[in-house]
Amino acid sequence: MSQFNKYIGSNDPIISNAAENMSIATVDYQAGIITKAEYDELCGDICDSSTIASQVSDIIRIQTIYDAFNTLLKIASLL
Repeated sequence: MSQFNKYIGSNDPIISNAAENMSIATVDYQAGIITKAEYDELCGDICDSSTIASQVSDIIRIQTIYDAFNTLLKIASLL
């Protein structure tokens, strides 16, 4: 079970897409396809907070997405 599954199942497409992409990046990293530096950069790009601001106007949703992105990045940093 992926540590990202909770977020992949999110009703918010921004959160679920980010989690799915991070899960794929994690598989690639663990398989040696990408380096740790590439993995870290990719995860940062996936969870870029400017994406939130450009796509969402509801402040509550922005905070929810921001919190999810922070958690996803914490998960990725532990790998």
